[in-house]
Amino acid sequence: MWMSNNIEERARLRAREIFMKAFIRALADLRVLTPGLVRVASTAAVQSLMEAMGIEEKSKRKPLDALRELLSILGIDAEVLGNDEIHVSVKPPCPLSFCSECRRLCPLPHLSAAYLSVTSERRWSPRRFGKDFIEIDDRCRFRLV
Repeated sequence: MWMSNNIEERARLRAREIFMKAFIRALADLRVLTPGLVRVASTAAVQSLMEAMGIEEKSKRKPLDALRELLSILGIDAEVLGNDEIHVSVKPPCPLSFCSECRRLCPLPHLSAAYLSVTSERRWSPRRFGKDFIEIDDRCRFRLV
């Protein structure tokens, strides 16, 4: 049992490493960092992650199942609910919260939307809470439409 957990944790760490390297590489190519450009970098990074992890495009899975799988691969403990509008509630600590500007520049809503857009028949986008894509209280929350 311990060996299995250790292998799963290494796979999650590897997935996060692949995503973060691709995300940082995409950010480095940008001259200015805005939430819109974070979306561009997230989309590029999700393509790299899918290629490296062997995740196929346009799978026949439901969006909720696909998103749960992605979050699990990244080692993110989250509750995923909804249908036409997906609500995601990330339990702390989030392994992708890497800066003080997390609320404004978090890649997770964009990563999730890009992943779902690639793996499903529908285009997904993060939905704002006021001016930010993330709402933070006891948990980090975001929505996809």
